[in-house]
Amino acid sequence: MPILFKDSFERILDKTSRYLPFDELELVRRAYEFTQNCYRGKNLFRLSGEPAIVHALEVADKLAEWRLDGATVSAGILHDTIEDPEIHVMQLRATFHDKIAFLVEGVSKLKD
Repeated sequence: MPILFKDSFERILDKTSRYLPFDELELVRRAYEFTQNCYRGKNLFRLSGEPAIVHALEVADKLAEWRLDGATVSAGILHDTIEDPEIHVMQLRATFHDKIAFLVEGVSKLKD
């Protein structure tokens, strides 16, 4: 994993470990690993030229700064994964259950 992503994720864990219980921290870690696996080897970039995962981690970092729950921080990490044609919301639901799939689906429908 590139050091930039690892440092970004460690910053999120540092913030969330100050207020989340262990099981919610584990959920955040699983969301990060799932997202990394979704993007691995695909060279997905945003219009800015940044790797797609950078934006997801920035969103999660902001949610952690606001001290939101583990499901919400996890949804922030996962929110762009269902825009990948190989990932379906049913896969998120099977892996992370209804609450997170609902949050991810809701956020992905927002438009500027």
